[in-house]
Amino acid sequence: MLAACLSLAGCTSQPGLTSDNAARDTLTVSPAKDGPSSQVLSNALARAAALKAATGRPVSIQLRGGTYFLDAPVVLRPEHSGVSLVAYRNEKPVLSGGRRITGWREMREGAQTVWMADVPEARDGGWFFRQLWVNGERRTRARHPNRGYLAIAEVPDAKPDMPWHQGVTSFTFKAG
Repeated sequence: MLAACLSLAGCTSQPGLTSDNAARDTLTVSPAKDGPSSQVLSNALARAAALKAATGRPVSIQLRGGTYFLDAPVVLRPEHSGVSLVAYRNEKPVLSGGRRITGWREMREGAQTVWMADVPEARDGGWFFRQLWVNGERRTRARHPNRGYLAIAEVPDAKPDMPWHQGVTSFTFKAG
């Protein structure tokens, strides 16, 4: 499932010199093609720590361009001291905690064409997201009203002696 160059035999590893002429070993990784890239990075960090322990030299992990979708945090521990994560030459890797939403379809909503996708986890309250990105650009999520907020005209069930934290079950919107 993970299409990365991180099997022990498949990862590019090369000793080399950095600009400060210190000997350094280099591992090169690519983002997973299908599924999360968290395992790609944790495997690279484990291999880098082992390589550093064996050689005593610093290790550079070069991240190839693309988006590394992470389903878990990248954890750096003391054994990663001397290990650096860097972009591969002139490439732009992106570490993203976001999740890909698939199944988009075009729909008509009144006179407008809109794009919709079913996200059962969000609908059922198991996942909440605050931002929507399409092709690297932030997009506005559907909402009502499009600007500002709806105002409350009155809260019919509220009693003057009711504690604020008990809440109510209904309210009336203010027109406009």
